[in-house]
Amino acid sequence: MPSLISVIAEHTEVADFLAWPGDFDLDRSDHGEEVHLASGAPLEGFAGDGAGGTYFFCGEGGEERPVLYADSEGRAALVAIGLWELMRLLLVAPWWRDCREFTAEESRELAAEYLASTPDPELRRDRAAAVLGLLTLPTEAEALARLHEVATGAGRDFLLIFTPENEPYEPLITGTAVPAAEPPLPSGHRTDRTAGGSVRTLRRRRALPDPDDRRFARDDAP
Repeated sequence: MPSLISVIAEHTEVADFLAWPGDFDLDRSDHGEEVHLASGAPLEGFAGDGAGGTYFFCGEGGEERPVLYADSEGRAALVAIGLWELMRLLLVAPWWRDCREFTAEESRELAAEYLASTPDPELRRDRAAAVLGLLTLPTEAEALARLHEVATGAGRDFLLIFTPENEPYEPLITGTAVPAAEPPLPSGHRTDRTAGGSVRTLRRRRALPDPDDRRFARDDAP
């Protein structure tokens, strides 16, 4: 059975959907700074996003390994147990990075923003899922609840360290429980707000927006 990474690399339609709205690119695996896990377990970057974030496999093994995401602002979180789980998250809730409250209202607003300039998002998502062999997909609420569970549960054992200063990354996702939420509807508009939670003073690289990256162009989309 081919690996998911090879399937993504070989199928343009899948790679394009994951690139946007998923903001996931196999060609962006270099994190740009030296990091390691506090446990000493191996860390392997395999993909990234347009804002300078990186996805890492943790430990030994293959695509079943836990997946940790680190952004360019010194925050990190365990986001999935295995690449299959990450794909489900990216296919149904690609706006997960912007979630702070994990409520239906918040997800509904984020969905409207992310999908506004994406033609036929459900059709493209379903085609990508079929190629990847994902016969069933969770609801948005289920995917985000699972993300929160992994990040705040198993994720406590995956502390990322900025190696040159031996300084830990801040948690990207915090809290002890996910508020009950029905699956969000694709309507409404996102309100401007700043991210809650503690964020350290930026002391490292800050990725500059890629002028060709749709994540930084969506506010100007017609």
